Amino acid sequence: MKTAYRHLLSNHEQALAIRDASFAGMEIVDVPVAKAVGPSGMCYQNARQQVLKYGGTVELGWQLLIWPGRFVKALHHAVWKNPEGNLIDVTAPAFSGVTSRTTTFIPIGPEIAPDTLDPVEPSVFYSLDADTSSLGYIKATRDLVIARQDMHDFIRKNDLLKCMVGNVFKAGSVPRDKLTILAIKNAKVRESEAAKFSALAQIMPQAPARPAFVPASPSPYPSTGRNEQCPCGSGKKYKKCHGI
Repeated sequence: MKTAYRHLLSNHEQALAIRDASFAGMEIVDVPVAKAVGPSGMCYQNARQQVLKYGGTVELGWQLLIWPGRFVKALHHAVWKNPEGNLIDVTAPAFSGVTSRTTTFIPIGPEIAPDTLDPVEPSVFYSLDADTSSLGYIKATRDLVIARQDMHDFIRKNDLLKCMVGNVFKAGSVPRDKLTILAIKNAKVRESEAAKFSALAQIMPQAPARPAFVPASPSPYPSTGRNEQCPCGSGKKYKKCHGI
């Protein structure tokens, strides 16, 4: 996703500010990023795969990012804690502007009992301005999480986890009376996603507009051949004078 998010150093004053405001008493650590990483947006599955292959645990926590001049964001995240007790990030960055080989991370503890559904936790923001476009993006981001949480709650309350493989429903497995409700809730998620991208467009720097095309003025001697002398008296051929 194209945004202006950047890596935030663990000792940066704004990393300490969001820590003190929302995660008081917790430690900020630098987690190295593995050379071979799994796909972005799948941190829970990527970390679980490492546990299955090599042992260790999935460590949950918050990744700290900054949109300079706008806000600091704590994004719920999972890393792998190997059998030696070292934290390693095994997921590619979610944002193109984040290129650091370390992840600034606030660990909160191991994943105890993995669910079929991945966690849906609202990101925590620390505002650096009061611009309405920034506030609109923050609200749209939170609304999207609420819509996803509502869908997950419905799945759990109606015992629909048994109908899923990973995060996908098996064909024909959901009772007909539940399908309509799921469709409505899924539409709400899509609507919230669209609102988030619309809000994102408001805070992204806009490329300068291209100058309008201005057609060339018509030649005053349209019937003159290109290799004939220009009628204006310049002594040049028409193609190198008024015929350009």
